Amino acid sequence: HDGKRLEYRAYLYELNIFLAQVQYMPDPNYHGPDEIMVLVSDGEYAVNSSVPVQIASLTDPVLIQCPPAVDLFEGQSLVPIGANVSIRDYEPLPGAVDDESQVEVEIFVGDGSLHLPDDLVNDTGSYIPELNRSMGVATYHFNTTLQGFRSALKALQFTPSPA
Repeated sequence: HDGKRLEYRAYLYELNIFLAQVQYMPDPNYHGPDEIMVLVSDGEYAVNSSVPVQIASLTDPVLIQCPPAVDLFEGQSLVPIGANVSIRDYEPLPGAVDDESQVEVEIFVGDGSLHLPDDLVNDTGSYIPELNRSMGVATYHFNTTLQGFRSALKALQFTPSPA
């Protein structure tokens, strides 16, 4: 049928074997109470029973895709590096937008510095150390929405350390 209702006609011993194999799968991204209702009839008498089910919430991981490398010329500074990075949250229902999903992200570089324009630092809920802020920093911390983080990624710039 539609996955919501299942009918099975069999002898009692076959019915017990069948019921032992039934698997319950909730709708995608649903959490909360549900109920499995069972009606058994021998043609003369009918018995109803139900099994309460509690579906726990499960947070799906976000998916981030980064380019394998970013090529720079020697001496280049403030190179946009986040434009080719994509991040998605597959938790919303199909067709829903994930822009308002809350994320906490840390971006860091081992050698060099990162830079975001001041207006984006404030708008994206990011936190950076105040030390040497005008020269860029090695780490940014974000606590924002995916939409805010995507805006920051588009403007994120990298400057390598001098050789």
